[in-house]
Amino acid sequence: MTTTSKTPTNVGDFLWNFHQVLVAQSGPIPVEEIKDVYLKFHGHKCIIERFLVVSNGGLSGTLKRIPHVATLITEGDKVLVKAAQPATLTKEDLASLDSAYRAELQKKAKAKAKGGAGPGGAPAKAAPGVPAKAAPASAAAVPVAGAAPNDSSSSNRASAVSSEDKEKMTRMLIQGVVRVLQLREKEGKGPLPLEELSTAFQAVWKVSFNLESAGESDAVEFFKKHPNSKVKTVVENGVTKIRLATPEEVAAGLAAPAAAAVASPAAVASPDGGASASPTAMSVQSSAALASVAKSSTSPTKIEDFLWNLFCLLEAVGGLPVQKVKTEYETRFGHKFNIERFLVVGAAGLAGTFRRIPHIITVYQDGNGVDMVKATLEKGTTKEGLLEADKAYREELQKKAALAKAGSKAGPKAAAGKGRPPVAKSAAVAAAAAAAASLSRASASAAAASASASASGSPSPSVSSSSSSLFWP
Repeated sequence: MTTTSKTPTNVGDFLWNFHQVLVAQSGPIPVEEIKDVYLKFHGHKCIIERFLVVSNGGLSGTLKRIPHVATLITEGDKVLVKAAQPATLTKEDLASLDSAYRAELQKKAKAKAKGGAGPGGAPAKAAPGVPAKAAPASAAAVPVAGAAPNDSSSSNRASAVSSEDKEKMTRMLIQGVVRVLQLREKEGKGPLPLEELSTAFQAVWKVSFNLESAGESDAVEFFKKHPNSKVKTVVENGVTKIRLATPEEVAAGLAAPAAAAVASPAAVASPDGGASASPTAMSVQSSAALASVAKSSTSPTKIEDFLWNLFCLLEAVGGLPVQKVKTEYETRFGHKFNIERFLVVGAAGLAGTFRRIPHIITVYQDGNGVDMVKATLEKGTTKEGLLEADKAYREELQKKAALAKAGSKAGPKAAAGKGRPPVAKSAAVAAAAAAAASLSRASASAAAASASASASGSPSPSVSSSSSSLFWP
């Protein structure tokens, strides 16, 4: 397999390229062949020396220093290399793993420098020919319930983590733990004792389970703060353990913050200038819709299912920065935000893609000029209502296309009509929203008619949930 990719300009891009090469192989390959395989795969040279130090240990010694990317295997007199991470890993995930790994190395180096001081503050020298021992890989153990931090500065370090890094590492840690539990479940093992999480996490991801990177210091409290994740904390015979949450437990975790938000709503300014519910305040109806989707938690196979997921997410959380849609989606639904499978994401990024589906998503900017998104359809819209809105929007686009085609065929005769303004995009959006609202009212009428018809024995009206494939230019 050969792909066309640019020569990497930084170590992050190079590690991603290297990971892609390794996961594309059917099995481990000899280390001495890796450069040739890389060249065939990417179409440019494997300039590893530009980003990593290749010393007397050769490539094998270099690859040993990136165990979170490559795993070395010795078979007889041959040294082979294979991918340390699964093929499903994204570039963002790898960057986070690399950041966590480097942070762990720095932490070990500081601990070594601090603990290696001899009498009088002088560093203790190792015996001739005996290398200093490195700190164990599982040095960052997971705190168990009720255990005090190792030192009083741990909480200070936790609070020093930026909100952006905290959010990023929280997602990475939770996804990593979910993977560990999934593998454990496949092996037929029960819940994982919390005190064994660090070792299990290290075995799978080649990095330690470092809660401080997410601004936390206690594992139990960490998982309690994220009840909508797939990790469930339980106590068996006095031992705190974790396991995969059931779909019902995930749904309950989604509904809990919604009920709390409804109990104490906070009003904020909406993008339209009026007052609206706080972005974190979800209605009970919204949480029910989101929970019903989360119960399945399987990746959508049809575009209408993907759009329904998007609508449920935005209906629940309100305004959301475009750059956080992917993270929020994956955290809540437990599967990849594979929008590229259904919609084209071009140079304009996600904001440009969302602008092409204005009947589902409204893109606007907050006071700081940050691109934000919210649901276009009104709260309480059913999936059938969304499909009807989409149908109305597509029909409007087809109508415009037909008018444009007719105008081009008219030739010179159409020149006089060039000054006429095109149909406003808002008309399509208004038509879509009106259709959704109409169908929601129709659903209520149908329900009432159904009850009346049941009493009289006559057939009752129904609203169809079927739809044709969706398309936007």
